[in-house]
Amino acid sequence: MVNDEQFKSPIQLEREITRNLKTTLTGENEGLIPVMQNAMKQARTGTEEPIPGAAPYYNVLVKYGGEYLGPMALIDGNNQKGNTPEMLDAYELKTLKGSKIMFPQDAAYALVD
Repeated sequence: MVNDEQFKSPIQLEREITRNLKTTLTGENEGLIPVMQNAMKQARTGTEEPIPGAAPYYNVLVKYGGEYLGPMALIDGNNQKGNTPEMLDAYELKTLKGSKIMFPQDAAYALVD
């Protein structure tokens, strides 16, 4: 869903994912578009509400949740769950607001989750 190695803000990432979904998905898979849009909006606003029509796409959401939705929730949604406060403390940060993210295209590139 992200095809380059440019640093992006969460809103830029959301726009790119939406654009790529709209050009890639057709037919019965088009139902994923509003589900992902809703998931990205919720990640960026820090909300957690049921997403209508999401059940058939559960596995897709789980797969991309950590990759795309997680960073959005940490940066724009100010997610403080899990060990996020400890991670921020280690870097003497209160938030990741304003951060940008990049997704390496080389599958051999070491990722940090």
